[in-house]
Amino acid sequence: EGFPGDRVDCFFVDNEGNLWAGVDRGGLVRLRERLFTVLQPGNDVATKAAVSVSEDSAGAIWVGTFGGGLFSLNQDEWKKYSLPQGPQRGFVFSVIPAGAEQLWVSAGDENLFAFTQGQFQAITPPVHGIKALLHGDAGRLWIGTKSGLICWTDGQVRQFQPEDGVDRVYSRALAQDDRGRIWAGGGNGALYCIESNKATSYRTEGPLAAQPIWSLLPDHDGSIWVGTFRGGLLRFRAGTFVRYTSKDGLPDDVISQLLDDADG
Repeated sequence: EGFPGDRVDCFFVDNEGNLWAGVDRGGLVRLRERLFTVLQPGNDVATKAAVSVSEDSAGAIWVGTFGGGLFSLNQDEWKKYSLPQGPQRGFVFSVIPAGAEQLWVSAGDENLFAFTQGQFQAITPPVHGIKALLHGDAGRLWIGTKSGLICWTDGQVRQFQPEDGVDRVYSRALAQDDRGRIWAGGGNGALYCIESNKATSYRTEGPLAAQPIWSLLPDHDGSIWVGTFRGGLLRFRAGTFVRYTSKDGLPDDVISQLLDDADG
């Protein structure tokens, strides 16, 4: 197992549960619980960045990569899928399960595909420049693109306009809260709330107000956690923003993703 010797001269357990052993002619050894396991898509050395990870209702893990294709991990078995043709066939930017049998995928040149039974199918009318996907209630697909927010329902595409309350800026963060409201983060720092097809925008103040929103997490207490690019972490609640940055103890002010640990 890699232990540096067979004779242990002294042994100690510290208050964090780490095991320490003084090994004859082997130095001092620390044994501790492994907290991270590296998962490597496929059998080849991982050389392409994983840019999207999600889990479907059957427990399979789906991984989109920047040039290596789409991978699934089910019962410790990896499978690889790629677009049928084109120079960008291995680029998969966003993967969102829609039930156990279908995925929504942004792939190729950031175009919209349905992935069913191992096959990619291009969606018409086409949607381009996709930065984020969200499978919402009533089968609606919410799409953040480089030019704004789109709702796709049974083949009908609605592009939200400034007169609808959503600016034509890129959106790479989408979420749905417990009340069914859709939240979208703008590249201009604006937070949009869509309810009954009506949008309301909220903005912070100060020198970091325009920092792009990169991630969103609705909390069960009604808060919306907002991760920004170089603007730290925001908590939006009851119409008020509170900002946390590296000055408050964050290790970095770029917040790429937010997850709830289900433990408060």
